[in-house]
Amino acid sequence: TRLHVGVQTLEDRVRRLIGRQESADAVMGRISDALAMGFVVSADVLYGLPGQTPQTFLDSLHRLVRAGTHGFSLYQLQVTGRNRAFLDRRGAGHQNPMLNYALFQMGDQYLSRHGYRKNFFCHFARPEDRCLYYRHAWRGEDLLALGPTADGVFGNYLYRHADIHAYLHSPLPGIEGGMPESPVESRMRPAMTELMAGPLTRATLVDVDAAPLLDLWTSCGMLSPQPDGSYDLTANGSWFMAELTAQLRNRLNSRSAAPK
Repeated sequence: TRLHVGVQTLEDRVRRLIGRQESADAVMGRISDALAMGFVVSADVLYGLPGQTPQTFLDSLHRLVRAGTHGFSLYQLQVTGRNRAFLDRRGAGHQNPMLNYALFQMGDQYLSRHGYRKNFFCHFARPEDRCLYYRHAWRGEDLLALGPTADGVFGNYLYRHADIHAYLHSPLPGIEGGMPESPVESRMRPAMTELMAGPLTRATLVDVDAAPLLDLWTSCGMLSPQPDGSYDLTANGSWFMAELTAQLRNRLNSRSAAPK
């Protein structure tokens, strides 16, 4: 009942640069057909692509919103050893962090003003799109993840599948391996879940002796207080998610190492 489509961009010139073979019109035709059939449809949209501008980024969002797309995952283009040579040939091997930051801020504001609400730190959705995959931890469910590099979890045991080559050539789904959560990771899981999938409550951070972080993050504009006493991530909070989770982990590590 749900399709998540790797749109990336609807600018044909940029699509050709990144190796996408279908035109934007063809992509939109398929999305419109899926919506007409009753599917809940969400889309990946990337920022930091070669030749992308703020206007073309917003044009892609606008076209998808106008079609009735239910949700959006906004991702920054990741440059790794696997794609650097490809991107260097297209002038995108070195990212502009300030431009990417501005693009994400624009996307956050645009989608928020058109009725989309974050139900994961980088996913914006209308009520139909419950984003079940990302929100499994919020519901306390295990996740059987399938596919190369997919992350799964059973109880407190985390695992990851192998990369695409090992995955395709293994007689069984190749699993790189896994490990149980550390005591600190288990303790911080409720706070991490609320931070990433919202809403975050003071009581959850008090439980892990991390309430001072709540005040710090609010004063720095990472969180926005809500009328019911909870806190929602701002665009800045989403952008700096890795730093917020590192601060939470460091605080729990330091508290667990303190003399009793």
